Amino acid sequence: MTQDNHVIDLQATKDAIGKIKRELHPFVRQLESDDSAKKALAQAVVALSLGTLRYMDARLHGRDEGRAKEDPLRQELDQMRKVIVQLEKKRKAYEEKDQQINRKVSKKDMDTNQVKESKRRRTVKKL
Repeated sequence: MTQDNHVIDLQATKDAIGKIKRELHPFVRQLESDDSAKKALAQAVVALSLGTLRYMDARLHGRDEGRAKEDPLRQELDQMRKVIVQLEKKRKAYEEKDQQINRKVSKKDMDTNQVKESKRRRTVKKL
């Protein structure tokens, strides 16, 4: 590799780290959230990102040629990915349930309004 290629690679790495920082910022703010679901997702995302950065650091410093499946860092990263997927599934299920409840409440409100309107019409007809 020539000197120019090294500089290009370093610049690409620097750009990637900057992007990670920008993307992580909202999750870091959610770590102080009162919403336990948001906080759990933020913790998992931050943990996965930091673990990935640790993995990148090890590779860049030539400490390993890749990690075996039984490597603790790789297992930790795999577990964090699973946690994020589980949290996303739970969030979607919660949102769907919330939407169903909202639809039922809306329908009930519509039915109540129809009954009130019907009673009002009957009262007007009697007059």
